[in-house]
Amino acid sequence: MHVEVPIDEIRAAVHETLESIREDASLIAAEKLAINEANAAKLLDVAKHKLAEARYRGEIVGSRVGKSIIYERSELLDFLRRQREEGQR
Repeated sequence: MHVEVPIDEIRAAVHETLESIREDASLIAAEKLAINEANAAKLLDVAKHKLAEARYRGEIVGSRVGKSIIYERSELLDFLRRQREEGQR
């Protein structure tokens, strides 16, 4: 069986899926006081290992809870502000 789907329909479906993922990420940030490292990296649009490297360098503070590293929402926002300020220098 061979099914052909017009490219416009595929684009629309992909766009809708990506928007849903973005909305889910926004809800995660809005509802929680702290966010695990994987979701924090998604919210910052960076690879998880890049966020971990920033934590190792002391550029962002994370807290260990059990086996997980979590970040306070305010720490993520402060990190973004500091990155922006450093980029303007």
